[in-house]
Amino acid sequence: AEELERAVNATNQQMLICASHMNPDVERERILSLLARNVNGIIIVPCDEKQSLQACEMVVQVPLVQVDQRVDLEESDWVGIDDKQALKMIIEHLINH
Repeated sequence: AEELERAVNATNQQMLICASHMNPDVERERILSLLARNVNGIIIVPCDEKQSLQACEMVVQVPLVQVDQRVDLEESDWVGIDDKQALKMIIEHLINH
Protein backbone atom coordinates (compact mmCIF):
# COMPACT_ATOMS: atom_id res chain seq x y z
CA ALA A 1 0.00 0.00 0.00
CA GLU A 2 2.89 2.38 0.71
CA GLU A 3 4.34 2.10 -2.80
CA LEU A 4 0.91 2.59 -4.30
CA GLU A 5 0.38 5.68 -2.16
CA ARG A 6 3.74 7.11 -3.26
CA ALA A 7 2.81 6.62 -6.90
CA VAL A 8 -0.60 8.22 -6.39
CA ASN A 9 0.88 11.16 -4.47
CA ALA A 10 3.32 11.76 -7.33
CA THR A 11 0.28 12.60 -9.48
CA ASN A 12 -1.00 15.12 -6.90
CA GLN A 13 -3.93 12.89 -6.04
CA GLN A 14 -4.93 11.12 -2.86
CA MET A 15 -5.60 7.51 -2.01
CA LEU A 16 -8.44 6.33 0.22
CA ILE A 17 -8.15 2.90 1.83
CA CYS A 18 -11.14 0.85 2.97
CA ALA A 19 -11.17 -2.60 4.54
CA SER A 20 -14.01 -5.07 4.12
CA HIS A 21 -12.68 -7.50 6.74
CA MET A 22 -13.48 -10.26 4.25
CA ASN A 23 -17.20 -9.48 4.49
CA PRO A 24 -19.03 -9.08 1.15
CA ASP A 25 -21.72 -6.86 2.69
CA VAL A 26 -19.11 -4.49 4.08
CA GLU A 27 -17.29 -4.62 0.75
CA ARG A 28 -20.44 -3.42 -1.06
CA GLU A 29 -20.92 -0.61 1.48
CA ARG A 30 -17.32 0.55 1.06
CA ILE A 31 -17.60 0.57 -2.73
CA LEU A 32 -20.82 2.59 -2.58
CA SER A 33 -19.10 5.04 -0.23
CA LEU A 34 -16.14 5.44 -2.59
CA LEU A 35 -18.41 5.93 -5.59
CA ALA A 36 -20.38 8.57 -3.67
CA ARG A 37 -17.09 10.44 -3.20
CA ASN A 38 -16.58 10.51 -6.99
CA VAL A 39 -13.25 8.71 -6.86
CA ASN A 40 -11.19 8.43 -10.05
CA GLY A 41 -10.85 4.65 -9.81
CA ILE A 42 -11.01 1.68 -7.48
CA ILE A 43 -8.38 -0.93 -6.74
CA ILE A 44 -9.94 -3.90 -4.98
CA VAL A 45 -8.84 -7.17 -3.44
CA PRO A 46 -12.16 -9.01 -3.71
CA CYS A 47 -12.99 -10.87 -0.52
CA ASP A 48 -14.68 -13.73 -2.36
CA GLU A 49 -14.56 -14.88 -5.98
CA LYS A 50 -18.34 -15.31 -6.16
CA GLN A 51 -19.83 -13.09 -3.46
CA SER A 52 -17.79 -10.04 -4.52
CA LEU A 53 -19.20 -10.09 -8.05
CA GLN A 54 -22.20 -7.92 -7.15
CA ALA A 55 -19.97 -5.30 -5.51
CA CYS A 56 -17.60 -5.19 -8.48
CA GLU A 57 -20.48 -4.94 -10.95
CA MET A 58 -21.57 -1.69 -9.26
CA VAL A 59 -18.37 -0.02 -10.46
CA VAL A 60 -19.24 1.14 -13.96
CA GLN A 61 -18.39 4.85 -13.98
CA VAL A 62 -14.71 4.54 -12.97
CA PRO A 63 -11.88 2.11 -13.76
CA LEU A 64 -11.74 -1.00 -11.57
CA VAL A 65 -8.59 -3.03 -11.02
CA GLN A 66 -8.71 -6.29 -9.11
CA VAL A 67 -5.62 -7.44 -7.23
CA ASP A 68 -4.86 -10.98 -6.06
CA GLN A 69 -8.30 -12.61 -6.04
CA ARG A 70 -10.49 -12.17 -9.07
CA VAL A 71 -14.17 -12.17 -9.82
CA ASP A 72 -15.31 -13.06 -13.32
CA LEU A 73 -15.95 -9.57 -14.67
CA GLU A 74 -14.95 -8.66 -18.22
CA GLU A 75 -15.01 -4.89 -17.65
CA SER A 76 -12.21 -5.06 -15.08
CA ASP A 77 -8.46 -5.39 -15.18
CA TRP A 78 -6.73 -7.88 -12.88
CA VAL A 79 -3.24 -8.07 -11.42
CA GLY A 80 -2.27 -11.38 -9.86
CA ILE A 81 -1.10 -14.89 -10.52
CA ASP A 82 -2.82 -18.11 -11.49
CA ASP A 83 -2.70 -19.87 -8.10
CA LYS A 84 -3.37 -23.33 -9.53
CA GLN A 85 -0.60 -22.98 -12.12
CA ALA A 86 1.79 -21.58 -9.49
CA LEU A 87 1.14 -24.53 -7.17
CA LYS A 88 1.66 -26.96 -10.04
CA MET A 89 5.01 -25.32 -10.83
CA ILE A 90 6.06 -25.42 -7.16
CA ILE A 91 5.21 -29.12 -6.86
CA GLU A 92 7.04 -29.94 -10.09
CA HIS A 93 10.09 -28.01 -8.87
CA LEU A 94 10.11 -29.84 -5.55
CA ILE A 95 9.77 -33.24 -7.26
CA ASN A 96 12.62 -32.52 -9.67
CA HIS A 97 15.04 -31.16 -7.07
